[in-house]
Amino acid sequence: MGENELKIALKNQGEQQIRTGWESAEQRVSERRCAIEEAVAGLQEQTDRQLQIQTAAQRSELLHEAQTRTREGRLHAEADLGCRLYALAQELLPELAATERRQRWQALCDEIPPAEWQQVLVCTPDRAQAQQVFPACEISLEDNLGGGLMVTTAEGLITVDNSLRCRLQRSWPALLSNLLAELRILVESDEATDTDTSS
Repeated sequence: MGENELKIALKNQGEQQIRTGWESAEQRVSERRCAIEEAVAGLQEQTDRQLQIQTAAQRSELLHEAQTRTREGRLHAEADLGCRLYALAQELLPELAATERRQRWQALCDEIPPAEWQQVLVCTPDRAQAQQVFPACEISLEDNLGGGLMVTTAEGLITVDNSLRCRLQRSWPALLSNLLAELRILVESDEATDTDTSS
């Protein structure tokens, strides 16, 4: 082999080694690029999952907060409405007492247990009837009773309040509960009707 041929063979061998080195380097770069792309895709997937979890948690928290505020608002509104309705009911007691006044007062009087009553508290229109039923008692007047009567024994040891005001007060929680339930049904019915007509 001559010198020329040796140079050509060494040159070819060097070029082959360079090509082989480049191919090997390009292969490693390609493998590394694929690994990085897979890692980036995995991180993107993981980030998307975390974002979805955080979004769902935040949505749930905001929904819970909105529901809590709605409940609180409704409770405040119902409490305010309850106070207004109670005041209105108290205002209507004299009208209620005026209908069939004698029979209603006598029915309330009949519910009073027998005892040695000393004082009877009634509304002004019921004074004469109270004097007939309790002739030995001191009759006092208080129109805020709304109707009915309140009786007290000597020295105030026993008091029985069978006034319309007291009866309203005792039955108000159940009455209000029923009124609010009816109002909720009406409101929900109206909301459903509004939703149907807007669709």
